[in-house]
Amino acid sequence: MLFIMALWGIMIAVANPVGDFPLIDDWAYAESVRALLYEHRLVISDWSAMNLLTQVVWGWFFSLLMEPSFTVLRMSVLVLGLLGVLTAFKLSREAGVPLSLALLGAVLLMVNPVYFTMSNTFMTDVPFFAFSVMSLLFLARAVHRDRTQDIVAGTVLLVLALLVRQLGFAIAIAYALAYMAGRRLSINAITRATLPLLVCLLVQLLYRTWLDAHHQLPAMHGYQIDQIRRAFSLSLLDFVTVFELNVFKTLLSFALFLLPLILLVFFYLNKKIDTVTTCLLVIGTLLLYYSLRLAGMQLFPLQSYLEGAFGFGGNILSAFGVGPSLQYGAVGYFPEYRIAVGYCWFLIGLLIVFATGLMLHFLLTAVCGLWGSRHQISKIWFCEQAEDMRKIRLYILFGATALIYCVPTFLLPTLYDRYLLLPMLAASFLMQLKVAVTTDLSRSRVAVVILMTVFGAIITSLATHDYLAWNRVRWAALDDLVKRQGVAPERIDGGFEFNGMTLFSKDHLKPRPKGWWVVDNEYLIAFSPMYFSIVKGYKVEASYPVEAYLPFSPQHIHVLHRK
Repeated sequence: MLFIMALWGIMIAVANPVGDFPLIDDWAYAESVRALLYEHRLVISDWSAMNLLTQVVWGWFFSLLMEPSFTVLRMSVLVLGLLGVLTAFKLSREAGVPLSLALLGAVLLMVNPVYFTMSNTFMTDVPFFAFSVMSLLFLARAVHRDRTQDIVAGTVLLVLALLVRQLGFAIAIAYALAYMAGRRLSINAITRATLPLLVCLLVQLLYRTWLDAHHQLPAMHGYQIDQIRRAFSLSLLDFVTVFELNVFKTLLSFALFLLPLILLVFFYLNKKIDTVTTCLLVIGTLLLYYSLRLAGMQLFPLQSYLEGAFGFGGNILSAFGVGPSLQYGAVGYFPEYRIAVGYCWFLIGLLIVFATGLMLHFLLTAVCGLWGSRHQISKIWFCEQAEDMRKIRLYILFGATALIYCVPTFLLPTLYDRYLLLPMLAASFLMQLKVAVTTDLSRSRVAVVILMTVFGAIITSLATHDYLAWNRVRWAALDDLVKRQGVAPERIDGGFEFNGMTLFSKDHLKPRPKGWWVVDNEYLIAFSPMYFSIVKGYKVEASYPVEAYLPFSPQHIHVLHRK
């Protein structure tokens, strides 16, 4: 655990999350914290589609101790991010995973660019994840040991997760299924199995009633649920297409972020790989890659604008780094790096598709293994203390959590990579449970896994630093424009966060023709002035250098003024 905390501290030091500026949607959540701190009342922003309560109280506590700045709010989430990683490591060890493999799983979570980037914001993704995995730790103990204190602790933590995001229900349902596995039906067993679910239902009902009674129900509350409902009004072909594409997107995302673990499991299950097997794997990877391309999955395209890193608009991970720019018409990537970055992603893409095939192979092997062992499983099904039964319940807990969580999200028209942190962790646990020991692997194979993980840690830290750096400079430029020059915010398109903080209106929950809440884009904040100078009639008012580490990160922030 000391190694995990040390690595987390090093990555934070490299990223440098200091700066009183918002990122993505957290300007809206910070308003709720400040209302609780200064006005002593709970106000949920109309921009929030989630419950948000736990996160507001968490941020309020840190703000009470220090100050309600965005730096402090980011620090509060970084604490939860570390707790999430430590708990994931502890959960792996509780499940009987070897120490080295449990450490790899925790480090892969830590160096995941989506997880680390979101830990440096006040967004809901990491707080929900952290409380969810802490709940899973106690509920994983409860499904086998059946101790009341574990059920109570898991339920309390699950309620805290639910009061960040409503998808906490997935864990409650998965726990009920896992708890009842191998247990005879009785009032006591059903009560203990359904307690977390019943408590979550009651809490959600009471919270919704309180919001209605105090006229605090946000305009965006339940927005994703409405999107899922609309999916059922689609034609059957469109419905299947949306679902199928989101499944592929999820598999590719898992393959990218869990690549070292997938390779380690593959090495463990295949101690010797002959030439014929190698050739078949290479041919199969190429065929799968080009089959997906022919099917319309724009994987790793070599084009002028690479939206998303691997074929879907990732939202956090992009081909050129991390973090969305969220600036309407004000993003200009750099032509000299487009082809080079495109070919890098092409090579990474082949690895990802290969890893995706391996995951499907693991799944098929697991299903076949369960079917082949059905008679043995039936013999031990009601042996509650049997080690095999313990593992079966863990498979059900993690597998059902991922499945129940993912099925509704697969119906969303836009599936963001940051939505997949919890099911990705569940997939990681399921793969870790396949490995009994790691000491019999060759040094060369272990070295490959370690080098890939170290590379991920370096790139994630540097990319997060650059994302924070250009946002820090952007807000300095906006401060100069508004405070020093006296330009009204209504005359500026300063990007999503600036527009949201200064111009948000619940009457405009979709972008206007000029962008999110933009009244007049007389002034623009841009990475590159070229397009706007030539096509849109803007001139460069000022330029601010960005201290970026990666060569393809934004090097300048430009303030553009319409001629």
